[in-house]
Amino acid sequence: METTTRVAAVSLVAAIPIAVLGLLHVLYAHLSRVGLAPTFSPLHHPEAIPLMVVAAGSLVAFAALFLAIWRWLLLEKEVGVLHQAADVQSIGGAEVHVLDAPGVRLFAAGLRGPKIFATRAALNVMTPSQMRAAIWHERSHLAHGDTRFRAVYGAIGAAMGWIPGISRTVSAAIFLEERRADVAALESGSNTTDLIGAIMAVSRGQGIPVPALGDNHVGLRL
Repeated sequence: METTTRVAAVSLVAAIPIAVLGLLHVLYAHLSRVGLAPTFSPLHHPEAIPLMVVAAGSLVAFAALFLAIWRWLLLEKEVGVLHQAADVQSIGGAEVHVLDAPGVRLFAAGLRGPKIFATRAALNVMTPSQMRAAIWHERSHLAHGDTRFRAVYGAIGAAMGWIPGISRTVSAAIFLEERRADVAALESGSNTTDLIGAIMAVSRGQGIPVPALGDNHVGLRL
């Protein structure tokens, strides 16, 4: 199911600009037949109005997709800066980039060569067993390319989130990724208590109330 969702997501992102170009071509061909501007008027050719509305909506979706991709490229640049500033340590059998930054943070990030990052505050707050569980959770995200697909899901949400069912489908895909990462942590030998403790420590460190975690709340995943 997850593979199908990912293939569909990538196909959808690729299809947006193609659809925009196709609609614009059809619209241009129609306007050429009936008389292109400045003589063209939708009032005189009402049959063209639905096509113009769809084309305009497609352009908005394309613009949102472009902005989402641009934001992810900027974030990728920031990840490179973090990589240069981090102190690389081996923790829990994985290479972790430790940051001198405020807050309890532990996350996987990056589109090209994604990495695991953690703040020193996270190392101080979590017990060794909690840190190990969290590291294995993040290692699963790296192994399955989740950081890259989050960019794809974000682009779909930005471009087509207004379509009924799209946001829910994206949330479901992210939920499955998080649950798979939880399972990987437990299969590594960590226990549920340590995993929940690690996730709650990071959530509290970011100032996220537990109810705000919504469908991805660890209580629903484990």
